[in-house]
Amino acid sequence: MKALKIAGIALAAILLLALSGIAIVVSQFDAPRIKAEAAKVVYEKQQRTLKIDGDLKLSFWPNVGVSVGKVSLSEHKGSQEFAAIDAARVSVAVLPLISGQVVVNEIQLSGLKATVTKRKDGRLNIADLLAGDEKPKAAGGAPLILDIAAVNIANAALGWHDEQNGSAMTISGLDLSTGRIQADGAKKMYSVAKLSLAIKGKSEGKTGSETFDLKIEAPRLSMTPEGSDGDTVTVTAILSGPQRNINAKLAASGLEGKGDVLKIAKLAADLDAKVSDLAVHGQFTGELHADLARQSADGRLTGQLDESKIVFKFGVAKFSPLALSFDLAVDKFNLDKYLPQKKAAEKTAAPATPAGVAALDFSALKGLNISGSASVGQFQAQNIKLEDLRLQLRAAGDKLDIAPMSARLYEGTLNGSLSANAKDNAVTLRQNLAGVSVGPLLKDAAGRDMLEGHGSVSLDVSAHGRTVGEMKKALAGSANLSLKDGAIKGVNLAQSFRDLKGKLGAKQENKQENKQDSVVQGKAGDRTDFSELSASFKINGGILRNDDLSAKSPFLRLAGNGDIDVGESRLNYLLKASVVATAGGQGGQGLEQLKGLTVPVRLTGPFDNPSWNIEFAGLLGEAAKAKVEETKQKVQEKVQENVREKLKGLFGK
Repeated sequence: MKALKIAGIALAAILLLALSGIAIVVSQFDAPRIKAEAAKVVYEKQQRTLKIDGDLKLSFWPNVGVSVGKVSLSEHKGSQEFAAIDAARVSVAVLPLISGQVVVNEIQLSGLKATVTKRKDGRLNIADLLAGDEKPKAAGGAPLILDIAAVNIANAALGWHDEQNGSAMTISGLDLSTGRIQADGAKKMYSVAKLSLAIKGKSEGKTGSETFDLKIEAPRLSMTPEGSDGDTVTVTAILSGPQRNINAKLAASGLEGKGDVLKIAKLAADLDAKVSDLAVHGQFTGELHADLARQSADGRLTGQLDESKIVFKFGVAKFSPLALSFDLAVDKFNLDKYLPQKKAAEKTAAPATPAGVAALDFSALKGLNISGSASVGQFQAQNIKLEDLRLQLRAAGDKLDIAPMSARLYEGTLNGSLSANAKDNAVTLRQNLAGVSVGPLLKDAAGRDMLEGHGSVSLDVSAHGRTVGEMKKALAGSANLSLKDGAIKGVNLAQSFRDLKGKLGAKQENKQENKQDSVVQGKAGDRTDFSELSASFKINGGILRNDDLSAKSPFLRLAGNGDIDVGESRLNYLLKASVVATAGGQGGQGLEQLKGLTVPVRLTGPFDNPSWNIEFAGLLGEAAKAKVEETKQKVQEKVQENVREKLKGLFGK
């Protein structure tokens, strides 16, 4: 009983002491003076006006705390409001105060509002708040010791406004809550429990208005000198707008670490997105290992993007500037699915003015240090279809080099290289195609059914410019073509020449019509077969110049020269067709009268609808020459026959 009595007296003394301390604190607590002093210090140091309109109160139960009502802070050297809060409260545990320790029980903040602005001169409106050089540290220079039971920030609103480009973003609802947060700087021990962050907002830009919703959940994260670990961290992001709708989820589990080394045993990501008319779905799993001290990392991702199965291995030798190596393997990939599709009206519209042409931007190549290899089983780009595509890639010095580059395509093979340079927006392409069926290739690549045959094509070209149109007009280099067993599509020269037989006599009799050419418009299904065809091209200023076309068929020999203007998508080419010995079944029947003649045929007009003009002026000249040669031949034969007859009479035989 005596012990209980003594304990009761001691408890009463402690309570009396505590109450006395509270009474002293309350008596010394002068809210108006504190608010005035705080406003004075802020204005002298930051040239900002601090207003504390709400009450400043102390509380002592169930814990010691201070709370404040509405507070606002002005812009730097101005009266416009920069930030404000509706209410805030900080409470500390009572018992640690007895031993001289401050343990924060809870931090509560509600109704926070602030707007960060990037002005037209590029400066931020918070530049003065970020200018301090002193690092925060515990009182007396001691290592930071922190023990907070909970943090709650509710209904915060944050804004961003860029006066340079007019973009804006508003976070209308930010909620942050945590369980216990501990930090011991001396022991290098840090932990957080029940972290939950939810952000809802809206962005305004050139593409319109979009809303977003971001959630981060981390049940437990801890870091000590012996090691670090944590429970599964999940991130969920939703973006909704008139052009884009994206739903993504990322989960990281098996978090382990020791010192500066971090390992994530399993990464899982899900993506559902719709951009304009394009819908994308992907699922990926992976693992990550990082050494923060050495600025290195490596990892592996496997998964599926729509119909494509992907395996991606990577290694980072340095975080900044980034030095990345990789190996990518994909079973099949259709790049066209992810590129903007031209509408029918756009395909037939007149060319856009320079101001309306989208610029080619190679600036993404600047500062890169990336090397790696890629293989794709089936690949499609710009409607060109490749198989077993293999690439070696290197990006450094503002330049991208893909070499070697190989693939199988259209019954043949491709080998070569491709490079792009950001310094002058230049592209260089060197390719050798062997055993390729050019008909299907041209149909897929250009939508043109002009030529068919098997053979080889070589390209060594370069171009530079800010747009595709400029690139075409700056195209330079060389090209070679060699084909067998093919056809020139769109014209039937054999039929056209047969039609000439009845016209030649009339043309020769009518001098006035001699100057008129015969125009043959290309027709679907018309063709002029050849057994072999070859040509070489010199390219300058987007114009392909050819002077050595040679083609053979059972009844024709073709030569040619002229220009192919890639920049303007037009032709101006002269074919010279010579009729040789005819062959049955080869389309040469009925051309005996034209045997030996060279028929000039000029090909002009746009790529998609060229005209074939048979130039009669040249043809009649050829016919006259042929007639003279025929007369000379008959005279020679007659003389030879007379000589033979005379010799017979002379010798009596």
